[in-house]
Amino acid sequence: MKKKIYQKCSMKQKWIKLAVITFVLALSFVNMSSMQAKAANNDFTIKNGVLVSYNGNGKDVKIPNGVKEIGKKAFFCNNKIEKVTIPKGVTKIGDSAFTNCSKLHTVTVPKGLKKIEDSAFWNCTKLKNITIPKGIKEIGKGTFAFCGFKKITLPEGIKKIGDMVFYGSKLESITIPKSIKKIPEGAFRAGKLKKIVIKEGCTKIEHWAFYYCQSLTSVTLPSTLKIIEDAAFYGAGIKQITIPKNVEIIMEDAFGQSPLEKITIPKKTKSADYALQYCFELKEVTILNPDLKMTYLFGKPGQKIIFNNTFVEYRKLYNPSVIKGYKGSTAEKFVKYINNHKNYFNHETTFKKIS
Repeated sequence: MKKKIYQKCSMKQKWIKLAVITFVLALSFVNMSSMQAKAANNDFTIKNGVLVSYNGNGKDVKIPNGVKEIGKKAFFCNNKIEKVTIPKGVTKIGDSAFTNCSKLHTVTVPKGLKKIEDSAFWNCTKLKNITIPKGIKEIGKGTFAFCGFKKITLPEGIKKIGDMVFYGSKLESITIPKSIKKIPEGAFRAGKLKKIVIKEGCTKIEHWAFYYCQSLTSVTLPSTLKIIEDAAFYGAGIKQITIPKNVEIIMEDAFGQSPLEKITIPKKTKSADYALQYCFELKEVTILNPDLKMTYLFGKPGQKIIFNNTFVEYRKLYNPSVIKGYKGSTAEKFVKYINNHKNYFNHETTFKKIS
């Protein structure tokens, strides 16, 4: 009987010892985890308030307080981070800071940020959640090229957006604030943009700004606009567009190879040379400046273009068209020219005099 009691007590002691060991190990693990959490800052190289690099393996990264600037290429080509929280006090995100971060989908940006430099988020294809704070003054070249978000808000007061800023991105809708005076070169080139509203204040749209934005069907231009540079809307999806009355120059191929059906060229427009090349779906063109400088409204017979990397002849007009203008004006001359080459253009045009 005593032997059995001893055996039971012995078994009980073993369970107690096992429990104590388990508790000690668990406590040690908690302490180690706590130490690792505190040591997380060792994953950052910070010099004089500038985050120089991140060397950790975390997916959710919280940049330490006290950092004033995200340095050049700090997270360059990091294929592990998914979420980044930038603390208050950071005023600048440096050149290529997050370039090619293939899994990055969310960035929390603080108030007080003043500048995002060139290519900061270039090719962050999964980036879908980011807010540009009020007070920012400049976004650099190619900053959001090939990014994955469909909508973003540019706050009023921002002074400059760089060339190719949204190049090839999935952005679908945007409003340009009045503080931005020009839409830069290639800003939305080859992107998924469907709708854009440009507020009063902008005076120039630079070349290739909306080049081959084939989904772009809604464009609102401001009355302050004066210049539309070459190939600005080349290959865009617009069928109708209102050119503001103060536009003075529309450069070569500004609307080339777009499916425009109707357009009015304002009275103040002095030159629109080759501006409508390849617009063979035009049904109605109104030219309000009788002395407008504009060569070959629909192109020149025999001239060839590059299509799919091959030289091909100009396409023919898809529809009969009406050209409105003043008697003896550029508009009437175009009608005579096109009708004299009707075998080439496929359709005759009709001149409609305006008073």
